[in-house]
Amino acid sequence: MWEIDRSRTPLSPTLVTGFLPFAGNTDNVSEKLLAMLKSETNAGPTRAGLAVDVLTLPVEYGRSFQILRRKLYQKKYQGLLMLGQASGRRKISLEQVALNWADCELPDEAHRVQIEKKILKTAPAAHINPLSVRTIYRKLRDQKFPVELSTSAGAYVCNELYFRVLHAQSRLKIPWVLFVHLPQLADHSDPAEPVRLSQMRDCVKEILRLAPRYLVGAFATSTEH
Repeated sequence: MWEIDRSRTPLSPTLVTGFLPFAGNTDNVSEKLLAMLKSETNAGPTRAGLAVDVLTLPVEYGRSFQILRRKLYQKKYQGLLMLGQASGRRKISLEQVALNWADCELPDEAHRVQIEKKILKTAPAAHINPLSVRTIYRKLRDQKFPVELSTSAGAYVCNELYFRVLHAQSRLKIPWVLFVHLPQLADHSDPAEPVRLSQMRDCVKEILRLAPRYLVGAFATSTEH
């Protein structure tokens, strides 16, 4: 087990990532949220005492992790919150598990398709997030946020990124990491839109506040290959 680096101060920033649009979409809700967080924290920490850096990633196998890893080596962060868009979901999904498996007929933005393929050949079949995700979920649920626990981050780029990060967490020395899937925004004229963007923003900010409280013992025992 690796020890948490105590040189990270309470106001050391947390890195929040999102994705560019993909699959012909003109926007990505995760990218929209990054813009909101960035505008709110440009003047410094938020009123809740949160210091946040943001990073937008391409929806590309492998390359998204390479860009993120480079960022994590450049600066010390309190934690890492990764956001992604998931069509068909009607709640904010806290992902507990990442699979060592890519299997999706949808090409990434570099036009690559991964079918029935292990992400890392010698790695375990899955990584369970050592963070107390269920506790965070319960806290959010008690505050009436539209959240759910998920044990499937899919088999596309989001899951691939999450698996690679959890697999390398010890090496990257990130005290906590979490992937959260957000519902795709409906047309503004659609009254059945499942979750408003403002709700997602407030929920993300609350996750950033809660997660560091549950990082004790959060570590990854494996190393990156």
